Amino acid sequence: MGEDEACRKSLQDDSEKSSKSLANLSNDMLTDPELFEAKEDKVSIDCFVLKPDPDGVESEPKNPELCLQGKLNAICDVCGKSFTQRSSLKTHLRTMHQNQQKFACTTCERKFNEIRALQRHIRIVHNGIRSPPCSICGRTFAENIGLSRHMQTVHGCKLNAICDVCGKSFTQRSSLKTHLRTMHQNHQKFACTTCERKFNEIRALQRHIRIVHNGIRSPPCSICGRTFTEKISLRNHIQTVHGGEYEYF
Repeated sequence: MGEDEACRKSLQDDSEKSSKSLANLSNDMLTDPELFEAKEDKVSIDCFVLKPDPDGVESEPKNPELCLQGKLNAICDVCGKSFTQRSSLKTHLRTMHQNQQKFACTTCERKFNEIRALQRHIRIVHNGIRSPPCSICGRTFAENIGLSRHMQTVHGCKLNAICDVCGKSFTQRSSLKTHLRTMHQNHQKFACTTCERKFNEIRALQRHIRIVHNGIRSPPCSICGRTFTEKISLRNHIQTVHGGEYEYF
């Protein structure tokens, strides 16, 4: 079996396992009205990414793909932005998300402004469900995007199609089409007026318009000039290639 074929089979197997877990979780949440209950308590702003073990020792980051080299140790549960200091995360949550949070976790009463963020919180923190392990080396990740990046950078798998809605990557466009049809089709309510493509979140639509139709990318790397479509890719590039720190708000 060739390397490309092995990568393709690995990603397809991982995709099926992950899709089943996410589909079950989504169905449970959509049929349980208590999960949509909005609390009026103040939102907790302690980053759940780094948590102490029962013996008091701080555990490994729950999201290693966003905590490269241990420099990013505070991640926003709502939008995924990463910070080098917890104080920056607290400021970000207070100024950007505090008045928008309407979905409360019934287990710990933490609040989120998007149902997807609440689903992610329950899946990782309370249910302990992570992405499927890498079928080549067995490494595990909290998010599918972390597994995709690992397969691409470590094992050389070629990812040719990326879901605009959730960021999941595939080796074939046919797999992406199947993923969109089975996972996101019934939730898509925001349509692009240029190409009529639909998205289930306004943020995904805005990203699509910015990159596909307006050609707006992230600022180029100030060190080597390389450009990226997303700030998160620029940040990872600066950290891994140039050994620097990148923080954005």
